[in-house]
Amino acid sequence: MPKKLNNWSYQRVTDFLKEHGFMFFDELKGRRVWTKLQDGEPDKFVELNVRSDKYSARTMKGIIRQSGIVEEDWVEWASS
Repeated sequence: MPKKLNNWSYQRVTDFLKEHGFMFFDELKGRRVWTKLQDGEPDKFVELNVRSDKYSARTMKGIIRQSGIVEEDWVEWASS
């Protein structure tokens, strides 16, 4: 299980995004793009490399920034 921003897998990140209203949007050159709609239009985009290993804390910070969801929500979700 992830602790804070360490040890997040692709599956855990996408599970979190799905629970927060994101959905798969497109695949571009080995990256999968997830989006959240606002009034029926794409509002936020998160680009993820599909990996078999875990994302670094630095990469997670970028993912968090793209999602627009505060870091505390990610950490709290990982702890539950």
